[in-house]
Amino acid sequence: EVGFDLYMRMVGDAVTEYKKGFIAGESEIKECKVEIPISAHLDATYVPSDRLRLDIYRRLADAREAKDVESIREELEDRFGDLPVEALELLRIATLRTFLKSHGITELALQGKYLKIAPVKLTESLQMRVQRLYPGSIVKSATSVLMVARPKQAAWEISGVSDEEKIGDTSLLDWVIEVVETILRSAAHSDKER
Repeated sequence: EVGFDLYMRMVGDAVTEYKKGFIAGESEIKECKVEIPISAHLDATYVPSDRLRLDIYRRLADAREAKDVESIREELEDRFGDLPVEALELLRIATLRTFLKSHGITELALQGKYLKIAPVKLTESLQMRVQRLYPGSIVKSATSVLMVARPKQAAWEISGVSDEEKIGDTSLLDWVIEVVETILRSAAHSDKER
């Protein structure tokens, strides 16, 4: 079974080369790598055809706006019924990816105790706001990297919780979306004021 992340890795280079070679005059579309340890995929029991699953993954990867992801969601519900949790999480990640791309972000990854967001440029006031909202965060201005400190006690950190439960815990994705929207909307707002 091919998952969404594996699919993205398999075709990422091919898509980039295709767009560079065949779409003359169009600005290069930067891909956005999202690496969050949650279960997000289209299960073979939900979408039985490998070809169709790969096509849906491709369409999600090519989505430019949240409405593109929403139309895929409607199509899936129409053809296969209610979406399982893993498929819903896949669509949430695809929507998050469109938001990140629209703000020029090319990488969002959970690394140890931090959520890495790059590239991101923050004014001094926004850097202070990030430090206040997410104590322990690190701003690397020279490399345009923001390392947002994770909360101290979340379901995915508590000892005694199995890896399966941690991966199935959607509160991590909720937190990531909240962080990204808070920071990037503030950054976009401060850019407009300049």
